[in-house]
Amino acid sequence: IGNAMEAILEMLYNLTESSAGAKWAKAIFPWFATIMIYVLFANLLKLVPGFESIGVIHHAHGEGHAVQHMGGFDMILPEEGEYILAPFFRGISVDLNFTLTLAVISFVMIQVIGVRAQGMAYFSKFFNTKRMFKVPFFGAMDFLVGLLEVISEFAKILSFTFRLFGNMFAGVVLVAVVASLLGNVSILAAMIMMFELFVGLIQAFVFGMLTMVFMAMATQGHGDEEHAEH
Repeated sequence: IGNAMEAILEMLYNLTESSAGAKWAKAIFPWFATIMIYVLFANLLKLVPGFESIGVIHHAHGEGHAVQHMGGFDMILPEEGEYILAPFFRGISVDLNFTLTLAVISFVMIQVIGVRAQGMAYFSKFFNTKRMFKVPFFGAMDFLVGLLEVISEFAKILSFTFRLFGNMFAGVVLVAVVASLLGNVSILAAMIMMFELFVGLIQAFVFGMLTMVFMAMATQGHGDEEHAEH
């Protein structure tokens, strides 16, 4: 297990170094690897038997399901009724609070890495007024492009949040629908669970890779006006 983890981390570090360069790989790699492994653990956690399927049954205030009594236990049925299940355990990746928090952490650290690499000049891509009075037309265009950069930067939070949450929540719904239509003993339901395992791995890699790529981009300059003028 130790050798396998070492090989995985070495692969992730080499990937970071090839994208961000050797200079910033050590600063970016801990965030990339930690976020990716943590999201992978969160995604796979909801596949553990008992998660979101064992809990306490309550009366529904709106739409609910029927209940079948089985000895000392009750089982929720797909048919309409007046009961809902409040599970003891939920996968954290299907909670919007988790994905939003992780997105904010990623967003903040992207800015931190950018400031560390370029200093206060990093913010010039958002508020570019260097040519505003020298070349008014192109200066105004630069300023508008900077405003678009601000919007796109904050859009990363929404993108990170709802990409992970949407894919993981859709998987939970898909598994529940297939299980209710075909029964719990079905090869198709098992195949859907294997598909969820694959999706959980892919989404963790995508979340980590996007964080790493955005951090690598933040370390690079966004145009050199002096060279352009020459």
